[in-house]
Amino acid sequence: MLPSDSLPYEIISEILSPLLKVPDELFADNSPISPFAQYSHQSTAAYLAVCKKWLHAATPLLYHVVVLRSVGQAEALALTLATHNGLGNHIRKLRVEGGYGDSMLTILASAPNITDLYLSLEIWGANSTTGLCQGLPLINPTRLIINEGGSLRRSKQVTNLIGTIRTAIVESWDHLTFFVSPYIYARDSDGRAALFFESLAQAARVQTVVTPREDCLDWVYPLVKSCPLQHMGFNSRKFWWYHRHAKQGSLRDPALKQLIRNYELVYRPRSREAEFPQSVDEDSAADASTSTPFSPMGSQPLQLQESIWSRILQLTMALPERDWRDVGLLSLRTSRLSILCVSKMFYRLGRSSYYSNLSFFGSPANLDRLNKLLSEPDLQIKTFYSVRFRTKPLPWDLFERLLSRSGTTLQDCGAEVDAAYNFGEELTPPTRIIDATEIFSRVPSLRRLRWACKAVFHTPDETNAGEIPKLEALWIHVTDPTFLDALAAARLPSLTTLYATTNTVNYVPFLSAHGASLTVLHISCAIVDEMWAQSHRARALVRSVSLSHGTVCPLARSSSNLVDPTLQEMPSYPLSGARTRPPYREDDAAWPSLLPLSPANSNR
Repeated sequence: MLPSDSLPYEIISEILSPLLKVPDELFADNSPISPFAQYSHQSTAAYLAVCKKWLHAATPLLYHVVVLRSVGQAEALALTLATHNGLGNHIRKLRVEGGYGDSMLTILASAPNITDLYLSLEIWGANSTTGLCQGLPLINPTRLIINEGGSLRRSKQVTNLIGTIRTAIVESWDHLTFFVSPYIYARDSDGRAALFFESLAQAARVQTVVTPREDCLDWVYPLVKSCPLQHMGFNSRKFWWYHRHAKQGSLRDPALKQLIRNYELVYRPRSREAEFPQSVDEDSAADASTSTPFSPMGSQPLQLQESIWSRILQLTMALPERDWRDVGLLSLRTSRLSILCVSKMFYRLGRSSYYSNLSFFGSPANLDRLNKLLSEPDLQIKTFYSVRFRTKPLPWDLFERLLSRSGTTLQDCGAEVDAAYNFGEELTPPTRIIDATEIFSRVPSLRRLRWACKAVFHTPDETNAGEIPKLEALWIHVTDPTFLDALAAARLPSLTTLYATTNTVNYVPFLSAHGASLTVLHISCAIVDEMWAQSHRARALVRSVSLSHGTVCPLARSSSNLVDPTLQEMPSYPLSGARTRPPYREDDAAWPSLLPLSPANSNR
C-alpha cells in the first residue's frame, strides 16, 4: 500500500472531489427560498487543513463553485483573492444572492474564467450593487441564472443592476448562450421579464432558454424565436394546467415542440419515452417486444437466488436505530412496502424483514392487525413502537402475547401499555398483579425500553427479580412504583442510561442499586427535590447529581467522572420542574459545597 504522501495530486483530487462538489441542481436553483439557506455542520474548507498536499489538490475544487450569501462572505473572498494572485482563476461558477457592495468588483475582476453566473435581484435598499455593476462587464459567462426571490424589488440598486445586466447581454457577454428565467407571467414581472428577453433577442446569441413552468414557454418563445435556439425547457410541470390546456398544447408551434423535445433529450435523458432507438425498424421492434425479459441470476439454482435476494432485502429494509422521540420512521417503513410488491419472491423473502420493525398508531384496526400478525410462525420482531394519538393504550394481554411470541428477539421497545386486569363479572375488574421475574426472563435481548405502563408487579423473591442482561437504556415515562421496585431488585449489568421523566415514584432504591453503573442520567429537578426531602440516604444520592443544565442532571459516579450529556439527548418536551436546585433550608447550609465538581472545574 502506498503511503499517503506518495499519492499523485490527480488521485487525491478525485478522492476529494465528491466531498467538495456542489451539485448543479442546487447551484442553479432559482426558487424563492435558497437551498443554501440552512446551517452546515462543517465547512468543506476543513479538508484543506489536513496537509499541504491536500491543500494544493483541493484548492481548485473548493473554488470551482462559489456561493455568496452575506456581506461578510463577500468581503472575506475579496480579501483572499486580492492577497493570493491567481486564486480567482479557479472560479467557474459564481452564485451571488445579494449586492454586497464594493467587494464584488474585486471578486469579479479576479475571476475572469466564470462560465456560470447566478444573480439574485432580491436586494434590499441598503445593500449596494455598485461593485456588482462595475464588475459584470469584466466577465463573460456562458450561462446566466436570474432569481427574483419572493417578490419584485424596485429600488434604485435593483434598477441599476438590471440595466447593467441588459447592457452586458447585448454588448460584452458574447459567450452567453444559456438563460434561466424566474418569471412565470409576463404581466406580473413589472415589465422586466420582457426587457431581459428583448436584450437576448437583440444580442441574438442565446441557444437555450429555461422557464419555471411549461406554460411559460408559450409567451416566452415569441420574444426570443429570432435567436438561434436549440433547446427550450422548464423546471416544473403543472399537471393540472397540462391536462386543462391539452388542446392548446396540440396547437403549439411545431418549432417550439421540437425545441422542448431537444431539451428533454439533452438535459433530461431519464424522461425519454422511447423504448427502442429511433432508427429501429418495425420487425426488430416486434422481435424486441416479444423477447424474454431479463431476469437477474435466472440461470442459477433457486436456492442460491433466494439466499442472495434475502440478504439484499434484509439490508434494503433495515431501518436505522430510531430516536426515542421520533415517530418519523412510520413513513420510512411505509416507503419500503413497495419493495414487497415487486414480485412474489420479494414478498416471500422480504416479509420477515419488513415486519421485524413495527411502528404504528395504536388504533383499534391496527391492534387487530397486530393480533393477527402475532399468529404467524416465522415472525421475529426486533423493534416495537406503538404511538398514541387519541387512541387507547395497548392492552396488556396483547403486549404479553407479543413478549411470548417475539420476546427473545425484541431489542427496542416503546409502547404505552394498559394495566393488567382480571376480567370477570365485576363492573370494575380488579387489577391483576404481574410476576416481574417471569416478564424479565422473556426479554433476554432487550437493549432499550421506553416504559409507559401502570401495571402492578411483584417479585416472589424481593432480593432477586431476575435479570435483563442486555438492557442499556431505560426511559421511565409512566409507571407504577412496583415496577421500579422490581427493577431495583433485578440484575441490569449493561444499564448505562436512564431517563426519568415522572415524579410519581421513588427512585432512591433504584439509584442505590444501579446508580454506580449509570453514565448518563436525565432527571427533572422536581424529582431531585423530592429525593432531597426524603431521607439522609436520598440526600447522599442527590449530592452525586450535578445541576448544570437546568432541568438536565447528569449523574457522576465520582467527583472526577462527571458525564455531561449534550442537549441533543434531551427529551423533546420540557421536563417537569423549573427550579435549578433543591429548596434551601437552614440545616442544609452546606448544600452548595457538597455538589461534585467536573474535572474542568475542579481547580477553580
